[in-house]
Formats: sequence, C-alpha cells, structure tokens
Amino acid sequence: NASLGSSVSVSGIVTSGDELGSVRYVQDATGGIAAFPGSGSQPGFSPMPGDDVTVTGTLTNYSGLLEVTPISSYMVNSSGNALPAAQLITPANMGEAVEGKLVHMVAVQFSASGNFTAGNTTITANGESTSIYLRTGHPLIGTPIPAGPVDIPGIASQYDPASPYTSGYQLLPRGPADITASSVLGIIPPVVQSDLLTSGF
Repeated sequence: NASLGSSVSVSGIVTSGDELGSVRYVQDATGGIAAFPGSGSQPGFSPMPGDDVTVTGTLTNYSGLLEVTPISSYMVNSSGNALPAAQLITPANMGEAVEGKLVHMVAVQFSASGNFTAGNTTITANGESTSIYLRTGHPLIGTPIPAGPVDIPGIASQYDPASPYTSGYQLLPRGPADITASSVLGIIPPVVQSDLLTSGF
C-alpha cells in the first residue's frame, strides 16, 4: 500500500534462492514481494530459502513487478525456518492477488516438448493457461519437458514491459524438485524404447 519511490522495510521468510538469480522473494502472512539488490544496494545480499529477513529499500515497479530495490540495508533474523505453505491456484488465478507468493498448480500440462530452454513456456489445466519462465542458467534448462500432467509449485511473478501492467504473469519454478508427477496418471520423462525386437522391447 506504500507509494512507489518511498522507503519501506519488510520482514518475512525467503522463498527462493540463486536459481532465480540475485532476486529473492520474501513472504509473510500478508503477501510476498521481490527484493532485488540492484545498483546502489548494500553489497552481499544473498539470503537462503528459509531465512527470516528484514529488508529496507525503495519500493519500485519493474515491468509490473513490485520490488524493493535498491536495498539500503538487510538483516537475517534467523535461518532454517519452514517455508510458507504454497497457495493452491489454477492458471487463471495468476495475478496481483498472488504476485510474489508461493503458489501451487496441479495437473498442468506443457504445450512444448523436448527439453526445457530459457524463456517462457505455456502450461494449461482445465482449459486455463499461463506460462512458466526460466532464466538463463536455471537448473531445469536441458532437462526433459514432462509429457504428462504434473504438479508445480513456484513463485508467482510478473513481467509486462508496457503500462498499465495488466498482463505478463508467470510462474517461476525453483528447480527440478518443483515438478512432480500429478495424481492424474502421467509419465515423466517421456517413454524411451530400448532393445527393440520383433516380438517386443
């Protein structure tokens, strides 16, 4: 609720690590927000998931994503805390209400096949769609895209380069552990034949 450009302090549990780059997402009972150590930030900002931190900096809008940047000071209050429970949503629920928070989608399917690459990939469930985004160097890049339905937790984020910033919502999985076989029957990774014979394989 603070105005853009104002100095704010937020405290909460860190829900992401360096798999998303230098940005960290911080969440408490009221919501989540990105903390980015951009130009002019106090050096050394690299808390780990489960750290309880207090971050002070400038409230900024970066292509629709509300951020605290630059970071003028931060403190790790404690470590090893449980992460907040991910909120169960459908692709159509991606929006301002969950931006910056841990969310969880079930029985989603990928529109693409092959291996993950950097950039956006569409996922669908029950006729609804959204996208996941993998930055360059993300640990999922080069691994097989699931062929069947999967469950995916991740961070709800946004990148919309054009005002009024009403689109561009994307899910940020943090690594391979964030993609698991759904309770709906599915096969991950895709089936590969071997030792093919005239009577079977």
